[in-house]
Amino acid sequence: MSILLIIGMLLVGAAAGVSSAALGIGGGIIMVPAFVQFVPGMELHTAKGTSLLAIVFIAAMNAWRLNRDFDDKGWATAATIAAGAVVSAYAASWVSFHLSAATLALIFAGLVAFTAARLFASRQRRVREEDVRPNKAYALGIGVVDGSVSASAGVGGGIIVVPLSLSAGIVSNARVSGLSNMVMVPTATAAAIAHLQAPQLFTGLPGTVGQANVTLALLAVVGAQAGSLLGARINRILTFRVRRVVLVILLALVATRMLLLALHG
Repeated sequence: MSILLIIGMLLVGAAAGVSSAALGIGGGIIMVPAFVQFVPGMELHTAKGTSLLAIVFIAAMNAWRLNRDFDDKGWATAATIAAGAVVSAYAASWVSFHLSAATLALIFAGLVAFTAARLFASRQRRVREEDVRPNKAYALGIGVVDGSVSASAGVGGGIIVVPLSLSAGIVSNARVSGLSNMVMVPTATAAAIAHLQAPQLFTGLPGTVGQANVTLALLAVVGAQAGSLLGARINRILTFRVRRVVLVILLALVATRMLLLALHG
């Protein structure tokens, strides 16, 4: 592995750490296309498996950082969402193994484009702590959708958990990024395990187990620690309007790149 690739993966991890802590998304929308773009010979299945493996550790650190100042950690809501997400993530992972790389790229691009459009048209919903109304049925349903999307696209699922949880009123604006990262840990773990058990497709670098490269995942995790510190600070001051603009631009760029990958390889 070249020094240039190592530095590149550390930077990719740093960007994922910022997005995870500041925006409540797992960083998969950055890591998956980056792995495909910059790692010679890596196909999409292994890229998303590697992303999911990295997200387990990135989200765990961010969950701790974002929730440590709260007495109530929100375990009940997180556990309910995770209950639906873990089962659907593991099942969706095995379904995705039978899809072509082009189909996966189209799914990824479509998901990201839909999220960007929804964010662009959305209005801010302010949910204060006193307005939160726990709802297990909503939380479980969010988890099922989250797990399916996470495993199919190789993302942490924050792009599902954050908007749906706020819309359902089951978490406050101040806590939503922390909740999202808590849910990512078991969700990404279930999907990553399925990818580690899958038949190996990529042999270009050492450390590949099944459809995930452990070496690249670890580099991304190391880089993410620096990015997460910055992201946690940004999360405290980021307004809804700025958060929306940044996310829409980022998602539009990623969707375009993955669409081109699906169409031209």
